[in-house]
Amino acid sequence: MDNSFCQLLQTISEENLCRLIPPPPFTTFPNVDMTCVFEIPKHAVPDGLGVQYIFVGSYNLSLGNLDNNDIAGVLNVAYDVNDDADLQVQDGTFDGKPLFKRQLSKVGLVDGPENDMMTAVAALYMADQLLNFPTPQSQTDQGMVNIIANGNLLIHCHDGGSRSVTITALYIYYKFYAGSSTNFEEVYRDIICYRWDKASNHHPTVGICNTAFQVLNTFEQLFPIPKYKS
Repeated sequence: MDNSFCQLLQTISEENLCRLIPPPPFTTFPNVDMTCVFEIPKHAVPDGLGVQYIFVGSYNLSLGNLDNNDIAGVLNVAYDVNDDADLQVQDGTFDGKPLFKRQLSKVGLVDGPENDMMTAVAALYMADQLLNFPTPQSQTDQGMVNIIANGNLLIHCHDGGSRSVTITALYIYYKFYAGSSTNFEEVYRDIICYRWDKASNHHPTVGICNTAFQVLNTFEQLFPIPKYKS
């Protein structure tokens, strides 16, 4: 794949990038710092959940925003910020074991060219684990000590306009579009445009974008198992 798209992203205007892209389709969610960008196809939603969504946002997290949007998994992809452990929140018990509202996970990336490509790949697998975490009953059956709710996923960085949109676009592409007529640039453009009004950084850096293209030029597929390009 040609990563000249990364250079284009540095200066392109919202009008030129987003003019053919409709507003985010998920307008029923509270208008907060996080943006709902994708609905998981019904065939891929874990058992016990009717619907499931992916959100992108900044590090400015609050319990209210997380609760109102049913966020059960938080993936922080910024090396330079840490999430408050209090955001996990115990919510009673399940079958006599502590039940927590959400998981907090981190795969820290630099917003530049310094990342190892496989760190980005690790973030994609962590996103998949959070979205597909076993139901509380399955966790209990497996003997897990702490039970975690499952639900929607938030991927965030510092501002929500570069690292998080890049990892989100990569994940959605590999999980749901690889091998189809939809290419990565289309998915990436959608996520950037959905976040445009809420992110102060509207243009993913060349470095993090190039990391995405390193992954794309290395792997034909990542799910269900990696397949390298010949």
